[in-house]
Amino acid sequence: MRSLFALVWLLASLSWLSHDRLVRDGDEEGHVGAAELLRLHLDGGEWLTFAQTTWRGDLGEYPPLYPAWVAAWWWLTGSGQPGEVPVRAVNLVGLLLAAWATSRLAEHLQTGRGTAPHARLRPAAIAGATAFALVLTLPLANGLARHFMPEGLLVGWVALTIWTTVWATDRRDIPSAVALGLVLGAGMLIKQTYLPLVGLPVAVAGARLRATWLPITVVAGLVAGPWYLGHWADQTRYVTQSVQGAEASVFDHLVYYPAVGLHLVAGPILVLAGLVGVGVIVHARSKGPRRGLAIALAWLFGAALLLAIPKKYPRLAAPIAPALALLAGLGAAQVRRREVLPVVSVAAATGWLTWTSLAPPDLPAWVPVLDEKCPQHWLRPPQPDDMGLSAIVAALEAAPPGPLAVAGAPEIPCSVQTTHPWASHLEPYLRRAGIEREVQLGTHRSAAVQVTFVPLDTAEPEDLPSPALALALRIEVRR
Repeated sequence: MRSLFALVWLLASLSWLSHDRLVRDGDEEGHVGAAELLRLHLDGGEWLTFAQTTWRGDLGEYPPLYPAWVAAWWWLTGSGQPGEVPVRAVNLVGLLLAAWATSRLAEHLQTGRGTAPHARLRPAAIAGATAFALVLTLPLANGLARHFMPEGLLVGWVALTIWTTVWATDRRDIPSAVALGLVLGAGMLIKQTYLPLVGLPVAVAGARLRATWLPITVVAGLVAGPWYLGHWADQTRYVTQSVQGAEASVFDHLVYYPAVGLHLVAGPILVLAGLVGVGVIVHARSKGPRRGLAIALAWLFGAALLLAIPKKYPRLAAPIAPALALLAGLGAAQVRRREVLPVVSVAAATGWLTWTSLAPPDLPAWVPVLDEKCPQHWLRPPQPDDMGLSAIVAALEAAPPGPLAVAGAPEIPCSVQTTHPWASHLEPYLRRAGIEREVQLGTHRSAAVQVTFVPLDTAEPEDLPSPALALALRIEVRR
């Protein structure tokens, strides 16, 4: 059943990606640029340089593991535009990983060991399948999985960490401790917010590890320590900048993540399913689900550390949402008619995800606004308008030698995308398409291709409309 649901989700996700050609968000473009630099090492056969940069390299304020992961996938799929579906699909792996890890965690906690005979596995199978499907319906996690953002991978890695902690706690041997140390170290190299997110649930799930924490800490330090020690000054500045947030009331700061959790991070369906799961588990007598309740609540409350950071974004809290799927899965396994809660919750959550993926984003009035700048929209309808970039490439491929001239290049409205001006996207797009042309701003008679942005109401039939910009591109190939 899980395989079928995963296949349907994957096909739906690939369909969304195939219909979306909007230029990337500014933060997203930064991660793609870092991945491109790493991919160049692979293009040149510089394997050791790639490995060294992945471990302790300098790619800006963020750790290098996520762009390295994107770079390796990008290289394997071949060069070209990162916006192509085979390349963008790399980000879907994070949510699939979250679904798998949360599912395994639910099964393990339900059985107490995760290896019971099939005849005894029905409650565990219900718990695992419910958790798996609900994770794949998480609204914001799906939005992040469609974009080049490290939080998408972090959703999966946080879930993997908690599952690995439970597994290592029940085994309590050196190999499992080393595995947990590797997972913790790698997570720290994805993004700095990893530790605040996993600190509390790992402490609760691994309370019985005791002396085993020494090898775990050593391994994690060996993996992540060199990068953090080598970038200590930069990280100090990064933390300082992060604590400088917009002015807002204490109440708004306290209710921000619960509000966006109900609206976007988890959505009302999964929040309700998680609450039902809590109620059922509390009244159950099984030891495993009660242990799961403690871990899931620690997973949710672990995000309380994010409250201390004045700068608040919904995507920072995305990795906590699978905890609600875990609660719903464990709760479903405790009731007599075990198929009711999974079918109802998964069907309703799928409908909510579909609606939020096709309807224009809208922020309810009860969600506090802590930043007056245009918000980033990760969950939105697919946008087929690439603002003329592919048409310009086609014109250049058919044009004689000579420069490209662009007149009237606009700013991109932040209501469309929070990103750099249109002209900033042109050079990377041409480079990734393998086109080397001088780009001149304005109107030039010597240009092989002249591009002029004109108002839609003055556009001619042969001009290319860009609804996102409310402009049209007039592309002239001179021979």
